[in-house]
Amino acid sequence: MSLSRKPNPPRKRRHKARRPLSKDRRQRLQRHSEVPVTFHNLRTLALTSGAARRICYAHDHGLPADAQYLNDLTEIFESFSH
Repeated sequence: MSLSRKPNPPRKRRHKARRPLSKDRRQRLQRHSEVPVTFHNLRTLALTSGAARRICYAHDHGLPADAQYLNDLTEIFESFSH
């Protein structure tokens, strides 16, 4: 007869307390968060913006994104960058 052993329970890990970000670290993070405009970033924007969503759709389906979409998009990015 073989004894069936129970698998070891997973070890509980204690969470380290998060230290508040230092000033220079926060600034460094902000610098890195200024992202260049790519279609990948458009995807994230597409959640908030209809124009970006239409452009992503056009891009995925090989359709030309017309001038109106691109104008909308420029406005979106200008509003994000201020």
